Amino acid sequence: MKRILFSIVLVAASLVAQGWQAPTKRLFYVAAWPGVMLRYDPVTDTVTGQAPFRNGVHHEMVLTADKKRMLVVTGQKQHVEIVDLEKMEVVADHSFARDGQVVRIDDIREIPGGGRWYVRVERIKKLLDRWEILEPEWVEYKLEGREETKSMKELPRSIRSGAKISPDGTKWHVFGKDITIVDPVTLKEEGKIVLSEPLFAGMGAFSIRGDDFFNNTNTAAYRFAWTMTDPVKKNRTFTGRFDIDLATNRIIPESIKEWGVQNVWRVQRTLDNKIGIATGGGRFGGGGGSRAEGEGEADVTAATYDLETGKKLKEGRARVRENVFLSAISGDGSKSYWTGRGHEFVILDADHKYLKTVELPGEITRGVFTVDS
Repeated sequence: MKRILFSIVLVAASLVAQGWQAPTKRLFYVAAWPGVMLRYDPVTDTVTGQAPFRNGVHHEMVLTADKKRMLVVTGQKQHVEIVDLEKMEVVADHSFARDGQVVRIDDIREIPGGGRWYVRVERIKKLLDRWEILEPEWVEYKLEGREETKSMKELPRSIRSGAKISPDGTKWHVFGKDITIVDPVTLKEEGKIVLSEPLFAGMGAFSIRGDDFFNNTNTAAYRFAWTMTDPVKKNRTFTGRFDIDLATNRIIPESIKEWGVQNVWRVQRTLDNKIGIATGGGRFGGGGGSRAEGEGEADVTAATYDLETGKKLKEGRARVRENVFLSAISGDGSKSYWTGRGHEFVILDADHKYLKTVELPGEITRGVFTVDS
């Protein structure tokens, strides 16, 4: 297996690297109780901006495909507020309230091309003597005019599962055994990026793991970690990395790198995509930590990996408070940020030893959103 893969790796430099510039700045965005968004600079470890919500407590947040705005569900789940991340202020407020009904927004998804959302709503109708629970529905919402243009019980079948907006913002890319390309207007399949068929004899099918290394900012290509079941020894799985050319919708053979027999999991990457940090010890992105003897404390383990070779570079263990999880890393990988219940970042250094704790103006909810530019 290894001989087959290495025989097709011709050059170290990927073709898709041409024309794509790695971002140089990283910022974190978090929502804090009871109703404010915070912008955090991991270079200075300070809060550099606050954006109060107009309708109080937030319930759901979605980062837009262009990474410039955050969609925040507020107002007892009846409003979607749009926060401009550069201005750090709410620039629009869309209400889904209806007379005589209790409305709850359960999910929201951008539609490629901009200007439309799919919003899943739950409604309870107020009658004279009782409440009637209506069937949940998806509505297609047009931002211009603030109108619900269509309602449906389910999302269209072609994008019901695994659909994401393409890096150029114009198509649906539906991730499954293959990546299906779907037109957002007609909702018909326009093409396919084949993963389920072996690229060469003696290989198995690729299965994508994790997020795009380019974070959907490279319109020319995707870069993913992959797993592959050994065609001969079925109980063995190989892992690695490859690029997908979005002009031809094909895997670039020259970009395939094998990492060996690893367990690919969720990895936080540096700005240049060369280094990854994951929780766990023995395997790539493995498990979490163990509870320490001191009440309210736990040992967490983190490891640093070379994302070119998949090799572990270092590993460290730190004693921190209980129930914190790896949420983000600094752009250069020199610090990792751990959050959980509470209002602080627990920060580990490059060797995964405890560095410091930074308290924030409110309790963190809904995770940490990393935005690179």
